[in-house]
Amino acid sequence: GPIRRSFQAPHFVERVLADLGSAPDPVISTTLDFDLQERIERLTSATVSRYRSQGLSQAAVVVLRLPSREILAYVGSSDFFGPIDGQIDGVTTPRQPGSALKPLIYALGLETGEITASELLSDESFDYPAAGGYWRPVNYSGQNHGLVPARVALASSLNLPAVSLTMRLGVNEVLSRLRALGLTSLKRDEDFYGLGIALGDGEVSLLDLTSAYAALADDGKLIKPVFILGDRPKDPPVQAMSPESAYIVSDILADPLARATGFGTGGPLKGPWPIPVKTGTSKNFRDNWCLGYTSEYVIGVWAGNFQALPMNKVSGVTGAGHLWRAVANLLTESSPPPPREIPPGVATHAVCPVTGLLAGPNCPNHRLELFIASLPLPPECDHDHDAAALAASGIISPANLAASKSSIAALQAIRQSRRSPELRFLSPRSGDIFAWDPGLPAEFQRLRAVIQGSEEFDELVVRHNGREISRQAVHGQTRAAAMVPLARGRQTLEAEFISGGHVIKRHSIWYEVR
Repeated sequence: GPIRRSFQAPHFVERVLADLGSAPDPVISTTLDFDLQERIERLTSATVSRYRSQGLSQAAVVVLRLPSREILAYVGSSDFFGPIDGQIDGVTTPRQPGSALKPLIYALGLETGEITASELLSDESFDYPAAGGYWRPVNYSGQNHGLVPARVALASSLNLPAVSLTMRLGVNEVLSRLRALGLTSLKRDEDFYGLGIALGDGEVSLLDLTSAYAALADDGKLIKPVFILGDRPKDPPVQAMSPESAYIVSDILADPLARATGFGTGGPLKGPWPIPVKTGTSKNFRDNWCLGYTSEYVIGVWAGNFQALPMNKVSGVTGAGHLWRAVANLLTESSPPPPREIPPGVATHAVCPVTGLLAGPNCPNHRLELFIASLPLPPECDHDHDAAALAASGIISPANLAASKSSIAALQAIRQSRRSPELRFLSPRSGDIFAWDPGLPAEFQRLRAVIQGSEEFDELVVRHNGREISRQAVHGQTRAAAMVPLARGRQTLEAEFISGGHVIKRHSIWYEVR
């Protein structure tokens, strides 16, 4: 038989020795939990054997301890001494992450106020400009779902809302955030990745992506992984995202009801207790990813093959997901993970399940949603919902209609006392695209901008591409409008609300006219 060397955790050892240089200490105490390492190595080999006939020949796993970032397990391949590229380190080899970048993008959207977790996002097909023509992304399932809350869009990993959100945020801003989270392998410019960055068209390593997920698990703090016992990272922690956005994204990723639209209610992502988890599948099933975390551990898994060959319908759920669940069960088998503390900057409000706005007096039902307390809340729902139709659709049962209305009224009284002045464009939305009509005179091509404000403001100023186009008194009103001339290309709109002669709130968006 083949001669096997007797050293253990070979990829981890090679990485540690490479970091230490040419003259390491004779005795090195590492962070590795060898019992856990051996068990995960066996699980990795079993997973590869299970899916080998479908083209999956390798897998890699890394486990970090929180908050120290100590590496407890590091499996670079299914068999270091195997005949199929076993000595390639899958923990550090960059691969396309598929949908695994989405939580990091949604966190940016939440903390910049571009979206809230309750906001309804469009899950309808759309043509985006791309090199040589247009690009029409599709969902993994091939199905569209109309308007869905951002919570459902992220938890169910719907592609179309993620692409739209990336367009609203701007590809450069998204890339800057991803790099700030340690994904430094994304070295190319905005034109190279385009909106496809939302679906993982750049390459990242499992170690870097697991470290970025550790920031989601640790109030947004980015800390480099630690290999040597007793070592502390040389660099201080970086606040790479806000604690509030990290918490809300984590809550969404642990929400089995929000995940049901995309993944159903069973499968390997379901466990005895909710754990934030996200899968990724790159184009043509070349790469599987599954990453998740508790308040004590972060687990990252990649599965695929080092030849980058398509697999036969092995997705992040079926391939990497099964291995991730097995590792998660190892780490939580003795007791459930302790709950995570809610940051003081996260507030809970009742929202209308139909519109995603704050629940109003005519909403026959509500659900609770998390918001960043320092950012403006959505407007209150003023729709006169048909209770019978909602009951028939299953949104609310007639029996609890009265109880829902009374609880909403109580919540409204509390919310009204806490509300701060708000300002946002109701239409257009940032990233919207409009068509120029070549057969219509330019002076007749206009866009109606609708701005939501608060009664505290006296005056509204609207600027188009930096030029003031409207100034109007709005005291006592909560909504105002302005007519904006259309012009080809990318346009900006900015609204300022003024009180007592001072600018109190400012909000800007961009849109495109083709």
